[in-house]
Amino acid sequence: MAKFENGDVVELKSGGPRMTVTYIREGGGITGTWFNPEGELRWSEFPPEALEKTSDAP
Repeated sequence: MAKFENGDVVELKSGGPRMTVTYIREGGGITGTWFNPEGELRWSEFPPEALEKTSDAP
């Protein structure tokens, strides 16, 4: 399983917008934050197994 840190750029393995990791819950949940096409800030929690670092992330 990939190890994520705050500030990592990730996306769902199934596709979707690039997100920034903004919170890591003890026990596993990862909060991803992104802007939708209208420019509104959105966030949601995902299981780490559903995420991958983007190819352009360090």
